[in-house]
Formats: sequence, structure tokens, C-alpha cells
Amino acid sequence: MANQSRRVDRTVRDIDATTTGLQEPHFNDKLMAEALGTFLLVLIGNGAGVALTYAGVLPTAGGLVVAALSHGLALAVIVNVIGRISGAHVNPAVTIALASIGRFPWRQVPEYLGAQFVGAFIAAGAILAIFGNKVILASVPVLSRGINGWQGLLAEALGTFMLVIAIVATVADKRVNLPEGWAGLIIGLALACGIFLAGVATGAGLNPALAISPYGVAALINRHVPGFEIPVYLFGPIIGGVVAAVVYAHIANMGSTAAARQRVAAGQTAASVDA
Repeated sequence: MANQSRRVDRTVRDIDATTTGLQEPHFNDKLMAEALGTFLLVLIGNGAGVALTYAGVLPTAGGLVVAALSHGLALAVIVNVIGRISGAHVNPAVTIALASIGRFPWRQVPEYLGAQFVGAFIAAGAILAIFGNKVILASVPVLSRGINGWQGLLAEALGTFMLVIAIVATVADKRVNLPEGWAGLIIGLALACGIFLAGVATGAGLNPALAISPYGVAALINRHVPGFEIPVYLFGPIIGGVVAAVVYAHIANMGSTAAARQRVAAGQTAASVDA
């Protein structure tokens, strides 16, 4: 009976796609979109910082502004370009956060994370190809002098909290009806705010794929990097993202996560960007 119900649901969605001229993207298309989106985010966001170093511009307050704007503007464009295809998570912390409140199916999380890391590593390799290995370390986030691991973890968590709570409020909460394109703008601004918060302390990874990919590329070309800091950039964003999603779901009374998971299982995934 359950299988018959799922077949009926798929048939109804197919009819809707036929009548509206829109077709539900295949899962492989979603993975390709996630890889592409993450590639663009890392290429533009991290690439801007490397370009400043290549040009001889020292990391200053102006560098922090460039980092915030390059990542934020890139994410705003990416959300509006591929949001309808994959949801434009482009960040493992976002995918896990949405799954934790039932707004994304857990069974699809490993594939999404894999696509995001692939896109990020390709982008890190592209930055290396463009600027050379002399400045590749400029894209590797490191803790500032005087910041210990726990402080860095907190900074990464709080910066990602800002990003994810904006995503859940504008995208996953379907009661919110924003004008066309506004969700991407708000999410991009939220990322910029998170970078302003965490940038000085940690370099503001706020995205495990974005932060860790330069470590991998640097290791491939035998550049020494402080790998002991990787857990800060892996677990900090995930913790902050999950806390943000749970907090918003609670204070906004989004309903039980069990009910949300049932809707996700039925194909009504609320993690897709509609703006």
C-alpha cells in the first residue's frame, strides 16, 4: 500500500511537471549542481583573497571586507542560479543542519557532501593553476595568533549559526513568501555577516568543504600547513549550523521534525530554494 501511494505521488508530480513545463531534476543533476555551486563559491570567495596576496595587498580591514563581499555576493548569485535544482546548499554544514530538522532526507546527505567536497577541491586546484603555488597558502584558513582551538571552534560555530538561521528562515520555512530573488540576497548577506564576525579569529571558513579543500591541495604540492586546526573548520560549522536550525525550528514553531521527515520522504523536500 505504501509503495502504491509513493507511485501515485510520483505520478502526480510528473503530471504537474508536464502541465507546467517544469521537470523535477534528477538526483544526479542535483549533485552536479551542488558540485558546480561549491566550485564557484570557493573559486570566487577564496580566489579573491589569493588575488589580493598575489597583488601584494596585505591582509587588513580592507581584506576582510573583500572576503566578506566576495563570498556573500557569490553565494547570493549561486542560490538564485542553482537553488531550483539542488537547493543550493553548497556547504556540508547546511546540508546536515537541514537534515537535522527533517528538511532534507538523511539518505541523500552523503552524496550531497561528496559533491560539495569534489567541487571545492576542483576550485582549490583551479586557484593553484591560476596563481601558482607561491600564494596558495593564502587560501588556507588558520587561527590567528592568540586564538586557541576552542575559541576558533566557537567563532566558526557562531559565524555559521548566522548563515544557517538565515537559510532556514528564508528557505526551509515555507510560511515565508519572499519576493523573487530576495532569499539569495539575504543568505549572501548573512554569510558576509558571519565572515565579519569570525574572519579575524579564524579566517572564517564557515564551510567544511571550502575551508578544508585548500589544505588538501597544499598538501599535494608539499606545502606545510597546520593540519591540527582542521577539526576546528570541520566541526565548528556543523555544530553551529545544527544549533541554528534547531533553534529557529523551535522559536518559529515550524512543527515537529517527525512530521517534516514524513513530508521529505513523500517527496515534498522543503530545502529547495524557490526564489
